[in-house]
Amino acid sequence: MEEIELERHRGRLDRDVADLVEKYMAIMGWNIPEIDVARARAFIVGELKAALGRIESGAR
Repeated sequence: MEEIELERHRGRLDRDVADLVEKYMAIMGWNIPEIDVARARAFIVGELKAALGRIESGAR
């Protein structure tokens, strides 16, 4: 049951996470032409993964 419900919301979750990455690109000023956008996004995604790991382990 949970998997069915999750499947219904997966697209929204993907969009929300993509929006979060873009939010932090803007906050950090990394949405300028001179920056390596792929590297900046990868850095932010790595930090999001680390944050998820901390949340999962209960160590916020």
